[in-house]
Formats: sequence, C-alpha cells, structure tokens
Amino acid sequence: MRQSVEDPALFERLYPLWHELFIERTDPDRRLVPLYAEMIEVLRARDVFQRTDQELLHQTLVAIVDSGDSAAYRQAVDTITKIFEAIRSPQAIGWALDVCDSLALRRTRDAESRLRLLTSVVQACREFGSRLDPLQIQQLQLLASEAQLELPPLGPAPEDASGATSEDESSYRIVFYSLDEAAARRAVDMLRILHPHWIIDTNADHVCTDRLKLLAQHAHVFVFAWRCSKHAAYYCVKANSPKENLVMARGVGTTSLVSAVLEHLNLTADSSA
Repeated sequence: MRQSVEDPALFERLYPLWHELFIERTDPDRRLVPLYAEMIEVLRARDVFQRTDQELLHQTLVAIVDSGDSAAYRQAVDTITKIFEAIRSPQAIGWALDVCDSLALRRTRDAESRLRLLTSVVQACREFGSRLDPLQIQQLQLLASEAQLELPPLGPAPEDASGATSEDESSYRIVFYSLDEAAARRAVDMLRILHPHWIIDTNADHVCTDRLKLLAQHAHVFVFAWRCSKHAAYYCVKANSPKENLVMARGVGTTSLVSAVLEHLNLTADSSA
C-alpha cells in the first residue's frame, strides 16, 4: 500500500509480478488470505479500474473464496460491491456478472454479502437494460433464477435473438480449456442456448493427453483460459491447434470464455467478408 502511494511507477511494474506469483502460479492457500485481501485493498485504493484491473480483482476474489473463512469472504465480497458501485456503468456490467457467476459456482460462506452484490448488479442491469447483449441477458436471467430474484423483460430472449441461425453453424466445433471446470460447464450451457447447433467440448487435462491433442486439432475455435492453466497443456494445444483457431480468454469466468468465442468468430467473419 505504501509503495503504491510513494512510488506508483515501480508499483505498476511489480504488482503484475506479485499477482502472477501468488494468484496465477500458486494454488489458493488459507495462509495467504491476508495477502489476497491486501492485494484487493491496494487496487481499490488506487481507484483505477481498467479491464485488466477488474480481472485482477476477480481472480484475487476467487482465491479468497476458495481458501478463506466466512469473515474473509464477507470482507472481500463487500469490497467488490463497493468497487462495482464506484464504477457502475454499462461497461462494468459484464465484469460484475462474471464475478457473480464465479460466486454462484462456489461455496457460499456469507449469503447476505453475496446477495448484496448480486442485487446491486441486478439493479444496474435494469437501469442499463437496453445496453445489455444477449449473452449478458442470459447470464443475468440464470443468476437471478438461481437466487429466486424476479426480473422484468430486458430484451429479446437469447434463443429468439439468435433464431436466424446460418445453415453452416453445425460445422462449428468449440472447445473450452479451463481448470475451473464449473465455469467451463456453465460456458457450455450458455453457448448452447445461444447457438444450439454448435458442437462444444471442454477439457481440463494438466498434461498433453491424446484427447487434448485431438480437440486442439479439430476445433474451429479453441478457447484457452490461460490465467488458470498448466504450461504443459498450453504448449500441447499450441503445437496441435491451427494458429488462427487458438484464442486466449481475457479472464477465467464464464462470460470471458463465451465472449472469446463470439468475438473471434465475428472477427473471422469480418476479415473474410
């Protein structure tokens, strides 16, 4: 915290290294929970929340949820709620939904703090309803349904919005690689609602297996959640996947995985037009 104030230039260079060491390369550990909490607080104190900063917060929160006690859970989720209220905007909705999704897929150590965050996000989605895309609407409806919250209509249902599917959609084979298997399964379910004709697989092998090689070779889009991956798996996928088909997800959450597919296919379609 002192360094972020006294030498912000040095802090900007060091913080990503600390994050990689303690969050990305180290499994969640209850002994590191005070450090995780401080990493969230120092980002909050900087009051700068670009997309990269938001993803750092998300990953650190997940580490606390996976390893901390109820008090640490409550403190971290309440801090994220305050951050969301500070950056509340249509641009922050996707990140906030992904954070709520990660909490929904993990043990709830404090139901009230989790509900406060979700309620704040739902209220923002109502306010910015006309700015939500079909993926965000689908994710919001799923989260609200699980929490037994009522939602007004927020636009066309995702299956209606994508009803005019192209004839060759069945040829798309999508693969999600992530060690967060719950997020990968959720991504599959959401993408199937948006595009029911696509063939979608997941993988979480830590080493270069024959199945991982085959999936990489035959996928039209291979989404790799590199922030929660093993290096052996990455090099295997890189060696066996066509370069243009390998996509690195920006984050580890459900939305990051699904968005990576949709954005890549849009870019591909634009470049071939």
